[in-house]
Amino acid sequence: LLAVSVFTLFAALEKGGFLKLRKSALFFCAVLAYLICRPYFSPWGEADMLDIGQGDSLFISAPHRKGTVMVDTGGVISYPGESWKEKRHPYSIGEKVLIPFLNGKGVKKLDALILTHADQDHIGEAGVLIKNHRVKRLIVPVGFVKEPKDQNILNMAKENNIPVAEAKRGDTITAGDLQFQVLSPESSDGRSKNDSSLVLWTVLGGVSWLLTGDLESDGETEVLKTYPKLKADILKAGHHGSKSSTSEAFLKQLQPEAALISAGKENRYHHPHEEVLDRLKVYSVNVLRTDVSGTIQYRFKKGAGTFSVFPPYDIEETRAQEVKKTAD
Repeated sequence: LLAVSVFTLFAALEKGGFLKLRKSALFFCAVLAYLICRPYFSPWGEADMLDIGQGDSLFISAPHRKGTVMVDTGGVISYPGESWKEKRHPYSIGEKVLIPFLNGKGVKKLDALILTHADQDHIGEAGVLIKNHRVKRLIVPVGFVKEPKDQNILNMAKENNIPVAEAKRGDTITAGDLQFQVLSPESSDGRSKNDSSLVLWTVLGGVSWLLTGDLESDGETEVLKTYPKLKADILKAGHHGSKSSTSEAFLKQLQPEAALISAGKENRYHHPHEEVLDRLKVYSVNVLRTDVSGTIQYRFKKGAGTFSVFPPYDIEETRAQEVKKTAD
């Protein structure tokens, strides 16, 4: 419709009279207004686990666009090395994937950006979203800062006048019609970054979700001890399917129908681990993986939802093309 309206507008400018031009301009404006307003009239919401390589990023939008949240941003893990090995134009998931994705959805600003913990593959692109004024509110777990560099994101938010809130067990995070119950962490104790991950429970389209960040078996045990009746239809598997997460006790208690795993294709950590995949198979859990299926989308409305997958986006190949383009 947009292409047709643009064509008719140009055709009217070239050959048409005033009446034809006015009709074409009105048609173009009507189509544009429809495209802008359509999400706010749609009864469908969505949850998209984005294919961003080795990392986590989940976008959630409520029906009628009454609330938009991104949980983690992904990020490229860098390793110290000699200066000549450093790329002059490093690949940015935020600029190449996240912002184009939000633009494609018509999302000007996220109602909330939730960072589960301060690992680079979860928060590495938060700065891009903050600097581009795409975030209204930043939410981190209590005890988010484990080392000096973790403070940088909070300082950046402050510089851009973005309010920051610390969440802990028992809190409820609200963004429009979206609500998340915080199950962990309880306090800013001396636990590892992974076991200090923000653990969130929510319901989307009548289906319960448990988002676990990089929670490992010790953290899972504590959550089960605190919430002995906890169930979840959809489990975001902790730590990209690492064998130190998604324990048998966790699966036995939750009884999920499906597990989502965000991992990079042929990643160096060999995530997801075969032991985890075997455990999921034993408990008859359907597995959806970004390294196999690409972006995983769940579209939902009141009491109904459907999963679909999109062709894998080979981020390593894209990075290689960027390097080649720069060299040329």
